Amino acid sequence: MDRRTFGLVCELLQSRGLKARGSLAVEEQVCMFLHTLSHHVKNRIIGSRFFRSGETVNRYFNSVLNGVLQLHDVLLRVSDPVPENCTDERRKVHVLENDKPRYRARKGEIATNVLGVCSRDMKFIFVMPGWEGFASNSRVLRDALNKSTGLKVPTGYYYLVDAGYTNAEGFFIPYKGTGYHLSEWRDGCAPRNKKEFFNMKHSSTRNVIERCFGLLKMRWAILRNVVVANGGRADNDTFKSGSYKYIENELEKLLPGSGLKAYPHIKFKIRIWKKSYAVIFDMLNTSSFDM
Repeated sequence: MDRRTFGLVCELLQSRGLKARGSLAVEEQVCMFLHTLSHHVKNRIIGSRFFRSGETVNRYFNSVLNGVLQLHDVLLRVSDPVPENCTDERRKVHVLENDKPRYRARKGEIATNVLGVCSRDMKFIFVMPGWEGFASNSRVLRDALNKSTGLKVPTGYYYLVDAGYTNAEGFFIPYKGTGYHLSEWRDGCAPRNKKEFFNMKHSSTRNVIERCFGLLKMRWAILRNVVVANGGRADNDTFKSGSYKYIENELEKLLPGSGLKAYPHIKFKIRIWKKSYAVIFDMLNTSSFDM
């Protein structure tokens, strides 16, 4: 983010009520907020870098977050339906311990289900987070449609959705049991029938939402943090107690009889990796370094 863009963000937030408090200017509040999101560091790290207490960092992070949420009318684009004469051929959590069982996805990890809708130019139109990880896509979509401030489908138009949904008014899914992913039509492979041709066009158009989320995860490290051992990392950026044992059990399932143990095999190997690749981690988490 360049200085001009940063200044505009600060002005927008000030227009929605964000104010300087004592010696803490709006610019510093926003800087701490952005640094936390882009590098996924803890309050203690931010406090050390900005010479603020953890309580101060937490309070102003939430203050800026509230301001950002109030900018939804600026940051979220109004839906722009695809016209019939379109010539573009590509087109047409913090979870409480007691609630974790409800948020456990089919692969066993704790997750939330986020519904995202974007326009053709990769701008988000509608976002609804918060549903449990195991909730079906159709159930999440139904909730979004039933909300008074939820997703609206322009009359006579459709959104493209994946096969996890069902065909309904305003939504198109691909043919099931037929090739769909773009990788299947590489290296000169062509659709063999009308269903495969439809799926190819559907996939190439709907791929824009995958790119949107991909760019978000590339830019904001907090969105791509990998959680392991049903709880993941501790505040000092090490693995929580029991994580090595969890990895040992998973490796035993994948490689029966391998004899790999949490101590010393796994812990020692991770220590070697951290030492060998620390310089890459530091480069990717330096504000001035851009990929």
